[in-house]
Amino acid sequence: MTKLYYMPTKLVHGIDSLDQIGDLAKGLGMSKVLLVTDPAVGKSPAFDKAKAMLDGAGVPYSVFDECEIDARLRHVDQEAKRILDDGMDGVISVGGGSVMCAGKAMAIVAGQGGGSFADYAGFGNFSMPALPMIMVPTTAGSGSEVSQVTLVKDDIGHKKFLGGGPLSFPQVAILDPIVLETCPQFVNAVATVDAITHAMDSLFNTTTTPLTESMALEALRVLVGGVQASIFDKEPQAMADHLLASSMANMSCGNAKLGLSHTLSLPMESGMDLTHGVGVGVLMPRVFRYSAGFDPAMVMKVARAWEIDDSGSTDAVADRVEAAAYALFETVGFPKYYDPADVAPDSIASIALEAGRGLYGEGYPEDNPNRDTRIPTFNLGTTSIGQGEEILARCWT
Repeated sequence: MTKLYYMPTKLVHGIDSLDQIGDLAKGLGMSKVLLVTDPAVGKSPAFDKAKAMLDGAGVPYSVFDECEIDARLRHVDQEAKRILDDGMDGVISVGGGSVMCAGKAMAIVAGQGGGSFADYAGFGNFSMPALPMIMVPTTAGSGSEVSQVTLVKDDIGHKKFLGGGPLSFPQVAILDPIVLETCPQFVNAVATVDAITHAMDSLFNTTTTPLTESMALEALRVLVGGVQASIFDKEPQAMADHLLASSMANMSCGNAKLGLSHTLSLPMESGMDLTHGVGVGVLMPRVFRYSAGFDPAMVMKVARAWEIDDSGSTDAVADRVEAAAYALFETVGFPKYYDPADVAPDSIASIALEAGRGLYGEGYPEDNPNRDTRIPTFNLGTTSIGQGEEILARCWT
């Protein structure tokens, strides 16, 4: 079977790499840009430095600093119109996954000449390239800086729109550890688990390749092994390594596709406003344990990446990896379970049923779905809606 790996984004990474943002913007032909961020990052030294570098390079910009948790449809459509009305020709996002998703969606809509992002939802559902983009992630987590896909939340319809395609890859991603110096510990924790989940969710798929596997396993080794130095000690090189590893994790899942953790989480993120990192992260150890039987050899590789004893049966090793994930959650302060106040346990059946639509909106494979209906996913094996319920049931105390 022929497989494809595609990743056109230029990575500029390492200490002081943010110094190059002005020259990189000019190199992309940006003459006036929208600088996208959120209220917290907008007050950070990293954002001040980005503005100073753009000023020094003579690249004028307007600022949108109202991004929220999750990119919002109202912001995307509003700012895409401003980009067109003001004659801007580029978008620079400085922030976490939500900020980068917002900026990417704005660039997509503006690149099509306007409208609403809802008009372009779905994979590859637009014909013109997005405006040129530079992404500066301020968390080592989402990997959106190297992704062709973006997620946007509609506050009115309480729905998440997934959109993107090969025409919406950012041109440049800048990974400078200065961005993590003031990042709160819990934000770093959620981001790290998010990145680990991207790597784990790409390893047990029909679309996994030796290339995506090697990137995901190395990302796991760095992310898991560097928690103390990056999150707690804030060592510059460790933070730089975490940023690069989170990009590698997304480069892996962007090509090997996302698995059950993301498929089962999406209904909670869409209809219940659950934060993405928490949604997929809580599921990750349970989905890994469920997937272990489909590829015993991969279980051993994951254990070695986590620096866990890989002797004994597949079940024994998988149990150790799952336990190590919960131990990591405790270390960084990430929740092991969903809070019933956020997601009620009695909604498990409806969540699994909605997950049957598939992560990319493929729709049910049959009419009148039931617990035996297959969930459309790239995950190895066949997973039914009923099995999805069983995985979800383990996510509450």
